[in-house]
Amino acid sequence: MGVAAAVFLSAALSSCSAELRSSAIRSDTSPPEEHGLAAGKLRPASAEEAPRAPSPPRLAGGARSEWELAQWVLQALKDRNAELLQSLRVTESEYKEHIFPEFPEAKGTIPVDFHWFHLNVRSYNGIQDAIQRYGGLELELLDVLPKKGITQYATYEMWNRVSLVVRFPNDEIQEIRVFGSLVHMDGVWKILGFPS
Repeated sequence: MGVAAAVFLSAALSSCSAELRSSAIRSDTSPPEEHGLAAGKLRPASAEEAPRAPSPPRLAGGARSEWELAQWVLQALKDRNAELLQSLRVTESEYKEHIFPEFPEAKGTIPVDFHWFHLNVRSYNGIQDAIQRYGGLELELLDVLPKKGITQYATYEMWNRVSLVVRFPNDEIQEIRVFGSLVHMDGVWKILGFPS
C-alpha cells in the first residue's frame, strides 16, 4: 500500500470514528420520548419485579446433606462429644416457629411447649445413651436409611426413623439407630431428636 493510500485510509477511519462518537452522544442526550419511555414502551422495573435476595435458611448451623450430618454424628460419638450432638439438633425456636406448625399435632389442643419439652427430655437422654453405646468407636458410615419413609410437609421434608449402616472396627457391618428423624429445610439438614 502506498503512502497516499495509507493516509487516505487513516483519515477515513478517523472521520468514521468521530461520526460514531457524535451519534452516540446525540442518542444519549435525546429526550426520553424518542426512546419510547414516555409512550410506555419502556418502563423501569417495579418493586415486585426487582430481583430479590434469597432468604436466609430457617435452620441455622446444619449440614448440607444427610451424609454430612451422619458423618458429624459419628465423629461426635467417637469424641464422646455430647455438646456437638446437641448442636446438630433443631433449636427450640426452629421447632416452634418452622417445624411444629406443619405437624398434624399443631391443630390439636396440646400446646407446642409440651411437645418441645417432651422432645427435649428424650433427646437429652438419647444423647447419653448413644455415647454410652458407641462412644469412642471409629465407625465408618456406609449408608443413611429413612426406615419409615420420607414425609413431605408444606415447606420441608422429614426422614423418619433414620438408621445408619456402619462398619465397626472389627469389620462387622451393622445398622444402628442413633437419632430419630432428620429435617431437610431450605437445603439444610438437622436432627429432630435423639430417641431414648
